[in-house]
Amino acid sequence: MYTKLVLKRVLFIIVFCCLTGLSFAWDTRIRQYLYTPSNQENPFLLRDSALHTVDPSLETKIIIHGFFENADRYWLRNIRRAYFERGNYNVILVDWSYWAIWRPFNAINNIPNVGLDVGDAILKLVSSQALDIKKVHIVGFSMGAHAAGFAGQRVYESLGTKITRITSLDGVGQYYKDVNDTERLSSDDADYVDVVHTSWVGRHDPYGTVDYYVNGKNFQKGCPDILTFERRSIFTFLIDAVINLVACSHERSHAYFIESINCKGITGTSCSSRDNFDKGLCKENTKTIFGEDAPVKDLGGLFYVTTNQHSPFNTSAC
Repeated sequence: MYTKLVLKRVLFIIVFCCLTGLSFAWDTRIRQYLYTPSNQENPFLLRDSALHTVDPSLETKIIIHGFFENADRYWLRNIRRAYFERGNYNVILVDWSYWAIWRPFNAINNIPNVGLDVGDAILKLVSSQALDIKKVHIVGFSMGAHAAGFAGQRVYESLGTKITRITSLDGVGQYYKDVNDTERLSSDDADYVDVVHTSWVGRHDPYGTVDYYVNGKNFQKGCPDILTFERRSIFTFLIDAVINLVACSHERSHAYFIESINCKGITGTSCSSRDNFDKGLCKENTKTIFGEDAPVKDLGGLFYVTTNQHSPFNTSAC
């Protein structure tokens, strides 16, 4: 039975590639680690020999890290475990540390390569009947958010259909301010694109189907105040500012999202601006669940979110 299934998938790949003109080659500089319900801690390296381990009946979560990170980053472990606590999924962690850590000055120029490689992996899984394209959700943090956009574009250009969802966790704004939609993540790259804004590192203008601005978008509650930093020297002051102020608010985007996987307590309120939200002019407006369980149909626009200073971040019970 197993042999017949493998042969069937191989035959399908051959026919699929012939009809679409697609060819696939794994980029060894980018590693994609597959976790399954029966293999939650020791992943398979996603290559041809591992395709049969993907369960096409399950939703597939693809997670792409940011700058100076790899697939063993603490929050990637947390998000993987949170999904398996929630239920059964295929979880794929994309490791592009070849550029993100070891060649950082080339990182931004290779974001398209990362995204295209992820897109090709999705296409290969679809061609082997290991994946349902409408059960794909990509979550990208910082630079990884824009890689997710390129992956979505690759799939749409090849199949003429979009993946279901892309979530941007404070997708980086620098270098992406004045570029075309095809050169970054945009609302066109999936059926539903939800964007979480938490810091000035991220892109400030709305670019998703739904954009969530959390605690005023620039600085997050519970992160250190720049006025409290010790000024032993200008060097230590700047180091403190980068690590404690910038990184803390930026990384809150994935902290909020991970908590939402198993807790629906955080909500967003539709409002035309932060000023109107702070003035209480939007209290009667539409409210929606923030994060993993956000409704992916018939919802769009700007939503403003308020959280607690520390975890649990939800201001009401789960």
